[in-house]
Order: sequence, then structure tokens, then C-alpha cells
Amino acid sequence: MQQPIRWSTRRTGLSAARVAFAPDVWPFGNVEAALFDAGLKPTLKLEDLTPGERRRWWYRHDAPTIACGAVQDQRKLPSTGSRLLAGKGSQFRHPITYYMSHSHEALHELLRCEREQRTGGPGRAEAIRTAGRLLGYPDCCTAAFATLERQDDAQVVAAYGRNVTAEGKVRVLRAADPLLNFFPPLSSPVSWYPCSLSCSASVMLARRALSLLPDQEADRLRGFLSGAVLAFDKFRFVHLHGAALDGDRITWESVSDALSTPFPPRALAGSSILRAFRREVTRVFASARELTLTEEAISVRTARGRIVRGLLLAPLTVVWFPSTRASGGAE
Repeated sequence: MQQPIRWSTRRTGLSAARVAFAPDVWPFGNVEAALFDAGLKPTLKLEDLTPGERRRWWYRHDAPTIACGAVQDQRKLPSTGSRLLAGKGSQFRHPITYYMSHSHEALHELLRCEREQRTGGPGRAEAIRTAGRLLGYPDCCTAAFATLERQDDAQVVAAYGRNVTAEGKVRVLRAADPLLNFFPPLSSPVSWYPCSLSCSASVMLARRALSLLPDQEADRLRGFLSGAVLAFDKFRFVHLHGAALDGDRITWESVSDALSTPFPPRALAGSSILRAFRREVTRVFASARELTLTEEAISVRTARGRIVRGLLLAPLTVVWFPSTRASGGAE
């Protein structure tokens, strides 16, 4: 069980000049929807929609070639024989998970796999792999995800590598390409967990996604995704932009976190855990200028020269997403 993060520091305000926001580059504000509309995804799954959002998606894709399904509670998926397409006047009282596909058969198969994943039965791993294929994810990534004992966000992030070396120092993991930075929600072209930080299949699909954008927008997004990420799980992370790595020392220009997306999903925006993370952790880095990684901890030097020592308890992964202007090396 993940332990709480403890900081020996006073609360300080966020410096607006040093807080970065993800560029709003994707059509519909959602990379998954953009890929589906471009025919790069066979099926689409949108979670945590309001009734109004569900209706807008319905009218936008009201075509005979598209099959749709709306589910109020993911824990109670309909059977494949039930009526998936609810009437346009239907009222949903709870957050909605919305499914779309160019094939009725694919839509039914995805719902069957999602239901199987929640049973914990012997077919669970195969259901995860099939659902990943239907959602357009690389086979190698869904296979790696399916083999994990638990698909817990923190466990998945920690699986990318041991963050502490045999000498007791925090290790920085190097990714092959900033496009593999899957942490920024709805902004990253990689909306799944890559099987590794050098997954060529994920990089290829991410580049196909970027090809949908004008060159200037694609460059903006690639620049935003580069830098260093200190991650506790998928949504509790601090992204250091304009970062430079020199041995155990990292400096940076600005920071962002999971709440920095232009249109954070309601589940994120309303999360007390993420708001507390921003208040207790992100703001420390927003007012700091450098950090040193030593012995499973970090020392953060603030703009006024004050040293903040915080013990970042496991699981913690520090990932370096290199850019053309990044310098220095990683272990």
C-alpha cells in the first residue's frame, strides 16, 4: 500500500509564471476521439461523461455506419444481447461510459471483454488483450499489461524499472522518445501504458497521431511532452519542463501535473487526492529551481536558496523524456 508523501516545508503559493499547461491541440479536446474520427482506432471508449456530453457525442456521430453504446456504471455492463443504443431522450443520472465503433460486432466484443476483465476469471488476461486490440493499442503493450498481477496504476508505473540502484541512489530512467510520455491525460498521443520506455510500436502509433496535427501544433505538443517526470502513479506526477540533467542534479523552467490539461475530466478535476497533491507537492517544484537525487530522497533548492528535503516513498519512478535541446545523461 502506498504510503503518504511527507514534506518538511511550509506551504507556498504556486508561481503562475512557472506553471505550464498542456497545449489544446487535439480535435474535440481528446486524442482518442481524434484518432477514432481519423479511422486510426476501430473502437472508441470515453469515460466519465455527463448526460449533455453524451448527447453531443451522439449527435456528432449519428450515422448508420457507427454503432454506439452508453453505459451508466462500468461495474454493470450490459450483456451482448441487450439493447445498447439507448433512446436520444433517455436520461442518465450517473457518469456515463460511451462506446463507439464502425462495427456492431466489434462493439459487442469490446463490451464482452470489459465485462470479462471484471470477473477475475481465467479468461481475464485474454479479454484484456482483445480489448486493447479493439481500442487500437499495440499488442505488445496490452500483453505486458495483461501479465501484471494487478493492473494498479502505481504498480504499472513502478514496473518500468527500479527507481533505486544498488548503491541506494534514485535512478533516472531514459525514454526513447518524448512521445512515450503517457502521463499528461488527454494530451499525450500515447493513451495506453507502453510495454517499455523504448517501445517502437507505441512511438510509431504516436507519430501517426501527430500527423493529424499541423506541424506547428505537433511541435508544440512534442516540446510539452519532453522533460523529466517524477511519478508516483499514473495521475500523481510532477512534470518538469525545460529540464536539464547533470548527474544527480536536475534544473527546470516550469512544472505541470495531471490538472494542467486544458479540459480535465470531471473525475480528475474533482479529485481531492490530486488537489492535495498539487497543494503539497507540485507547488514545491513550482517555486524551486533545482533538485538533487540521492539515497531514495530528493533535496529541492527553492528560488530563495532554501533547501527542502522530502522523502518520496515508493513507488517513485523518475523518467527522462529527451528533447533536442536537452543535455546531460542518465543512468
